[in-house]
Amino acid sequence: MSATGVGTLPVVEDWPAVKRRWDAFWEHGLVDRPLLQVTAPRDCVEPRHSQVDPTAQWTDPAYMIAHAEQQLQTVYYGGEALPWCWNPISAGWSLLFGCQPHYSTSTVYVDPAPPGPDGFPSLAGWQDSPAWTWIRSSHIAFAEASRCRFFVPVFWGNSSLDSLGLVCGVENLLMDFVLHPAWLRTALRQMNDILRTAFEELSPLVGPLATGLEGCVETCGFWSRGKARTFDADLACNISNEAFKEFVLPPLVEWMQQINHASWHLDGAGNLRHLDTLEGAARQLIECVARRYH
Repeated sequence: MSATGVGTLPVVEDWPAVKRRWDAFWEHGLVDRPLLQVTAPRDCVEPRHSQVDPTAQWTDPAYMIAHAEQQLQTVYYGGEALPWCWNPISAGWSLLFGCQPHYSTSTVYVDPAPPGPDGFPSLAGWQDSPAWTWIRSSHIAFAEASRCRFFVPVFWGNSSLDSLGLVCGVENLLMDFVLHPAWLRTALRQMNDILRTAFEELSPLVGPLATGLEGCVETCGFWSRGKARTFDADLACNISNEAFKEFVLPPLVEWMQQINHASWHLDGAGNLRHLDTLEGAARQLIECVARRYH
């Protein structure tokens, strides 16, 4: 820790300059050059990860901490690349709603949640889920292990559309755009509100007071002095732009208005059809934030 209580990153060269470049990035400016994120083996030594069974690989915080600590020893972080410790289960939020996971060395699949009496999965009671206890405790463990050495992003997991698709089953979700649009609209907003609540509760657990590091890093490796989040809707490649604008985007934009810095993960060529809509939403969001702070 420094005298101000904020630590520095010993594995990152010229940390003050790195922060200035990230600040300029979010302000759509430039300090001296574009951002660069480069990682490479340090001293030509490749990291050697301990072999564990797939379940431990995806669920054991101790394994993930050991992985992050090994990265510190064997990885060179160049430009604006930053070290972190996290759990990269993209299907993770679905576990809050009763989805059963299947672990492999490369990814995690889930079975849809069982339907309720009305035929739809329930989104209630997620805070009583064992998965929520596990998510919270792993964040605390990651932050305690950091000791000013690595950042801890808030749990990844897909945003509302993709998480709801895992809970319902992707085919069922896509049919709901046609067969049950009123339910779908409500469920997407409810899922978004749940994920936003979870984000707000988890953020302090991995923030500067917990890690000793200024700012935060989100799940694409972007550093921010405030709250940052990358949003997505990978399944939107299966729906029209009109459906995307009507069902998917509005609750996400409401969430974006509550944080300092938002980015979008555009997944696959099929989602290019939504690029103009996203650009328009981004312009409106920038104007909204500008009015709020000026």
